[in-house]
Amino acid sequence: MRAPTLVDGRVPLIVDAVTGRIVSVLPPPDEHFLLYGGLSTGVGTSVLPLDRGNPGPLHIVRAVRRGRAVHLESLARDLGVGGPPLPGSAGDRAQRRAVEDAFARSVLAVLPVVDDERSEWSSILPARLRDATFVDLTPLAAADVFDIAGVVSHGADTLRGPLPDAVPYTVDPSLSTADPAATRGGAEGVVLAGVLVFTTARRPPDALRAVVPDARSFVVEQRVVIRPFPRGFAPRAFHPRSGTYGKRRLAPARITENRALSLLRPAFRTDRPIVFSVDPAIPEPFRSAVVDGGGWWGDAFEAAGLPGVYSVEVRRDEADPWETGVNPVWWVHRAQRGWSMGHAVSDPSTGEILRGSVRLGAQRIAQLRTLFEALVAPFGADDEAERLDEIGDALVARVRQLAAHEIGHALGFVHNYASTEHPSPSVMDYPHPVVSLDSLGRPSLRGAYRDGLGEWDRYLVAHNYGPAEAAAGLRDRTTLRFLTDADGHAPAAASPHAVPWTLPLGDDVGDVFAALERVLEVRTAALLRFGPAVAPPDADASEIENRFGLLHLLHRFEVARVARLLGGVDHAYALAAEVVDDPRLLPSPVPAGLQRRALRVLAPLVSTRVAAVHPSAGRLLASPSIRHVRGDAVPAAGGRLGPLADEEAHAQAAVSLVAAEVFEVARLNRLSTQRQADEDIPGIEEIAAALFAEADGIGAEALRRHLLHALGSGRLTLRARRSVLDALDRAHSDASPASLAVAAVSAGDQRPLARLGLPPVPAGAPL
Repeated sequence: MRAPTLVDGRVPLIVDAVTGRIVSVLPPPDEHFLLYGGLSTGVGTSVLPLDRGNPGPLHIVRAVRRGRAVHLESLARDLGVGGPPLPGSAGDRAQRRAVEDAFARSVLAVLPVVDDERSEWSSILPARLRDATFVDLTPLAAADVFDIAGVVSHGADTLRGPLPDAVPYTVDPSLSTADPAATRGGAEGVVLAGVLVFTTARRPPDALRAVVPDARSFVVEQRVVIRPFPRGFAPRAFHPRSGTYGKRRLAPARITENRALSLLRPAFRTDRPIVFSVDPAIPEPFRSAVVDGGGWWGDAFEAAGLPGVYSVEVRRDEADPWETGVNPVWWVHRAQRGWSMGHAVSDPSTGEILRGSVRLGAQRIAQLRTLFEALVAPFGADDEAERLDEIGDALVARVRQLAAHEIGHALGFVHNYASTEHPSPSVMDYPHPVVSLDSLGRPSLRGAYRDGLGEWDRYLVAHNYGPAEAAAGLRDRTTLRFLTDADGHAPAAASPHAVPWTLPLGDDVGDVFAALERVLEVRTAALLRFGPAVAPPDADASEIENRFGLLHLLHRFEVARVARLLGGVDHAYALAAEVVDDPRLLPSPVPAGLQRRALRVLAPLVSTRVAAVHPSAGRLLASPSIRHVRGDAVPAAGGRLGPLADEEAHAQAAVSLVAAEVFEVARLNRLSTQRQADEDIPGIEEIAAALFAEADGIGAEALRRHLLHALGSGRLTLRARRSVLDALDRAHSDASPASLAVAAVSAGDQRPLARLGLPPVPAGAPL
């Protein structure tokens, strides 16, 4: 029988592998700790953010004894409760108590006080612990401290939205248990391991039924990290152009000083190595690509005067990726396409990054391979081997860039979607493959992705990790445009400079119009050569339609970029004092000439010349065979033609690419407002008329439905609403269901909108 073992450190542990108990010393109630962690095993679906390696939320906790039990309480950290006194604060106990008592606390776990086994431990306890009070941490290891039940019960992700058939799950305490063998301790804290079983009495959602053998219950393993607050890290104030996540630090005790809220830049400390540990499960050549791409940041650290601080290495098979101080890069398998993620856990009191982690989705390789094969059409070609090698090289290049991007997030950096206009694009942008045409007019992937960091990336490291005294000067001198998520992804985004997944601008592609023309040329070349060679010979015949869908909507992101010029606004991130000194930082509308050029370029894209399926391609769109379903790139039109391919749905999807951007409600409102100040700005009626003039009957109905949904949104300004009604009146057709519903929707009746849905457009991201 194995005796209990002591793991000494700042949080001492006694681990009893026989009884399964994990015991620690009860700290004083005024001592606060950081608690974080996540999943060591995943659920396996992209619909729920519960991957292997998925991080949970961070808590500030304290242990409060109440009789024979200890409540592990989570404090309201977002409201400034908990943690060490802020620098420059007197740390007045009365003020601290007033803040703590002002906001409710949560109980993460109820832990029993332990003293019956003290005699068994006496031989392993150091003298300083022999009179201590001990508490059983076993219930904490098996508690749902990261609200996995809530994620499953109401889960959603950025790709598919909320689960339509979600049901409540709860953790089963009779089946869940701690795992002492996987529990770790050390100088910086402890890592508790637990096995959690979740159950439901209801019919499980389809997303779980697809990946769990019996989805009435599922098992995940978690790690819970508890560590004291680190000391000795000098926080850096956030600036809107820092390029980092602004971490809120609230200090209610300072409210009378007008210093209650501050924002911090998250960063690792640089007095010790920053090492990212790559999952050995990643197959070659992609494992080496991850090491190479992640290693690009080392050049920037060296240029910032920090040589040797940063490195990337392959993790040993036996190493524990959850040990404190390890920054893992996980290889994640899911049942569907999904996103890769980079994440940083930071001390809320200083911004110090305590742990970086990355999850690289294995499905990204298959997803990109499908697109590349559709473009290059290698199968059965005389040079098939060369074309397949070209695809392989492009995939490796993309993984290098992906690794650099996600590790960048783990270093504290946010997206910069404006970098396509920089001299060299940032790895913190979302890249579209640069596809060219070879001497025979065939799409080529040579040079699809560039290697190395961009100028913005080197600025990020110098500004956020280099000497603090030089940071402000670096920021003030940079002329590189910076716009991040709210100005990139949001449907209402106004800036034409921040559209993800678009081509870099430069000598070969001079502006956004040339970029759209370039992609349309590649699209045309690929569709002219479209045939069975786009899919492996042993694939189901219906896979040909899936690959057609990818090519048919290849121009989607460049359409979004050109459409951003309509009602577009140029703006920058700045402080109030900077706006006073430099009015150029204030928002300004895109000039009328550019907006009119955008309209001239976009309108033909809804015509049958672009949107319709060419007969030569249409005859190849086969029905799925038994045990096969249509791919993600095929519009989900509800099986209107039974098993047959729905060419009309493909055409409507191509029209919707344009209509969804042009007739977005916020854009229509901006157009209306801008036209009040400048009559040269194209009006809503003029824009709608230009699109209707190009569209055939099928396309025109798609346009009407988009305008109808804008009308029914309830978010149009009065002036924009009148313009939309006028546009619908001019485009009226007695044969159009959308036209016949205008009066009802205008009167506030939402029922026609449910019946007349928007044409489905398959998801295009991530690439």
